[in-house]
Amino acid sequence: MANRSNRRAQAAQAAIDPQASADAIIAEQAAIQAAEQAPQAAEQAAIVAWPFPRSPIEAPSAEEIEAEQAEENEALAMAQRRADAIANAMLAAENAPSNRSAAKKEYIHRSSILKPTKKVWAIADAMIAHADENNLPRPSRAEIIAECIDRGIASGTSATQYQAWKKAMGY
Repeated sequence: MANRSNRRAQAAQAAIDPQASADAIIAEQAAIQAAEQAPQAAEQAAIVAWPFPRSPIEAPSAEEIEAEQAEENEALAMAQRRADAIANAMLAAENAPSNRSAAKKEYIHRSSILKPTKKVWAIADAMIAHADENNLPRPSRAEIIAECIDRGIASGTSATQYQAWKKAMGY
């Protein structure tokens, strides 16, 4: 707000005395110019001669240069071998077959046997009973469903009825 009132006062003064406003403009430009040159002068003043004696620089001998180049070449070769090993590992990982890229099991939409729901329950009971009799670990959900699918029961029916059987049996 103060700048605005100062400008208004300067404009009013300029209307009254044109010579005074011209002098004020010249003084303002000189101040701006001095402010711009001040940092440059400070930088030039900061640059002084080095106060400590400089030691003479000795050029390395040919043997030292060759030894340094040999070390650099050896380091580069080692880095290249590491990079090659990493690249080869990445390429092998990309080309390796993954569990997910294996062929998906075929999804059976319709059962090829009669009474498939009853059959899922019977298969699950039989597999669990066999494991318990022979002191084997109980078959997993995937194993029971895979057995049902192998016997011609639709995939969806197998999964749904396995869950119903599991809930009913309290497993």
